[in-house]
Amino acid sequence: MATQDFALNPMGMERIKVHWTVPGQAATVLINGTILGMLANAQEQVVGKSFVLPDGSPLFVRFVADQPHVFRGEYPLVPVVTPVEQPVSLQGRKWPGRVLARLIINLVIVSFSTLSSFVYASGILFSGGSSVLLFLYLAHALIGCVGITGHGLLIGKKKIGFFLVIGYIVVNVILNVLLGVSGHAVNLIMFLPLISIIALYARLNRHDMWDQLT
Repeated sequence: MATQDFALNPMGMERIKVHWTVPGQAATVLINGTILGMLANAQEQVVGKSFVLPDGSPLFVRFVADQPHVFRGEYPLVPVVTPVEQPVSLQGRKWPGRVLARLIINLVIVSFSTLSSFVYASGILFSGGSSVLLFLYLAHALIGCVGITGHGLLIGKKKIGFFLVIGYIVVNVILNVLLGVSGHAVNLIMFLPLISIIALYARLNRHDMWDQLT
């Protein structure tokens, strides 16, 4: 299915539109969205067909090399070229400033939390504390390493980094809930990366940038 617009008046907004599917099949001629007539078959398209415009002037349409050509009287009409909107590309470009800042803040938060978990786990280990808490903090620290790696890859515009960050966030939320069940305070600041990564994903899709990640 294809269409081609032609400027009926060089200084006006009136348009002739030719709409066709495949070469040789019926093509429709419209003026400002109103059907003017049709070229029913391949023979009519090659030979051409005359139409009468609302003001009484003649219009002639024919196909050459499977492309429409339109004439008003003896004068050819100029095809209207519709600019194609190019998707925003990240290739060869840096992240937008706000996005990069958000990713770096997330990376700092995850790094600090991971280090804190290692410190807590070491304290529990040397003091002979609860083995359950030791397991939770060690798991929190290890999954934190995944989060750090994921954020680093995502800053480098690697799609795998996004999935690593999502995995880290999901496991991190579960571990925080388990810590809360165990009677320890839930670290609410660790939910910030979840909010941030959702906002980032929405921005990538809104600007067609998701597929630009490698």
